[in-house]
Amino acid sequence: TAETLRLVDALDASRLQLKASALKNLDTNLDQCLGPLLDGRVSAFSSWYFEYNTTYDLMQKAVCAAAAAMGSSTSANEAAKAAVAASVLDKYIALVLRPPIVQPALCRAFSKTVEQTHGEFVLTVGCVHAATLPL
Repeated sequence: TAETLRLVDALDASRLQLKASALKNLDTNLDQCLGPLLDGRVSAFSSWYFEYNTTYDLMQKAVCAAAAAMGSSTSANEAAKAAVAASVLDKYIALVLRPPIVQPALCRAFSKTVEQTHGEFVLTVGCVHAATLPL
């Protein structure tokens, strides 16, 4: 019937609202969980990166990698670049990303968003269902 088609269209239209709400909830939940965790971490990494001693540490890693690459199929230049990049990435992960701390917080934020979105979905379907009862 026309009324049923109207209700199906209303339910389909609510899908866009639910998606927008879920994205907003996820954004809020991620800000709440990551904000305190990331405070000061990027500045700690930049302080490490621009420290006087870091330059020499990275140069040592580059020279050691280049020397180890002598006589291999990898060029000394490529080995040095890879060693420095790996060292910087390792430090970035340790200072900024900190997976053992951040990953559980991300899981909590996503779980909270799923719960919120599920509640909104149930409410929306309930409203459409209530509207179809008189049929």
